[in-house]
Amino acid sequence: MKNLILSLILAILLPTLLIADPSEHPDLQPTKQHLEDVLGEFESKILEFRASEALNEDWGKRFPAEVYFMFCDGGRLMSIIDKFESYAKNDSGIRIAAINLSVTAEVRASDRKSLIGASIVFSLIQSKAADKLPKFDAKLLAEIINFAGFEAAVSKGEQIDGIDCWLTNLRRDSDKRTMLTGYSFDISTITNFATGLMKAQQGTEAFINSVSRSTYSGIPVFRFDMSVVPDREKMLPAGFLNILAEIATAAGSTGGALGALRVSPPIYLENKFEIPAEISVEDLIDDEWEKIQSAILAVKADKFSVSMISDDGLQEGGHRMTVKISGEL
Repeated sequence: MKNLILSLILAILLPTLLIADPSEHPDLQPTKQHLEDVLGEFESKILEFRASEALNEDWGKRFPAEVYFMFCDGGRLMSIIDKFESYAKNDSGIRIAAINLSVTAEVRASDRKSLIGASIVFSLIQSKAADKLPKFDAKLLAEIINFAGFEAAVSKGEQIDGIDCWLTNLRRDSDKRTMLTGYSFDISTITNFATGLMKAQQGTEAFINSVSRSTYSGIPVFRFDMSVVPDREKMLPAGFLNILAEIATAAGSTGGALGALRVSPPIYLENKFEIPAEISVEDLIDDEWEKIQSAILAVKADKFSVSMISDDGLQEGGHRMTVKISGEL
């Protein structure tokens, strides 16, 4: 009797135990094979594949999943996205929600090009309307990668001609917000990058969150973080980026050098805005600090002004001050 009961329990539980890992669900296997086939075209393969339990929606079923792989040449990402979402089988489709790219320390053996680690979050949609669901909008990613790729402009302590700006991290979230980190040799290249993105897509705001002095393979560079948000109701005037460039220039105007510029999100007040920004200056002689402050506070442009919030004086990492950038929308 006990053996009979045990056999019945096993008969009920065995199918569940066999697919205890949601990524092994039979419905996901054709999808996984499709991704593997696509990546094979780009000399890549699936390194990790994860999935959650299926979610029942009014229109059908959805399997949230994530795939991780490595590839070369960031410009090929658009083709990978298109081919991923070309999957159509038994009233099913793939729709991408988010993408995260990061340059790894590994290189391709054949040409020493950097390998990019890619994590793509998507859903397997099981519905008769799967093919009618909107696909991933990769236009902004294409603009970003077209301006700045993932190959560094520095190798073995030497600068490589033809590359002024490059990325190390790029993340596009499900809310369409894009975050990126990169390097450049001068701040004007960074502000031109942001300006170009805003011109490429109407209603898109590119905001420089921070710029800091650094070194890359022994070469002086600027590291920057930027957020890019489409479909903004309120947008900062394009001249704001010029103000940031002028502040950075003023920070090194009398012998010092910009250490870091950290910009807070804008505070909107009816038809005006205020943005706090922290500035640190390195390699500065004490009696030059007042001259630097004056140069920064003198930065002005049409509808913009810069005023002092606090002077923190000499801190670890250099002299530091916080200013308020004000302007009209």
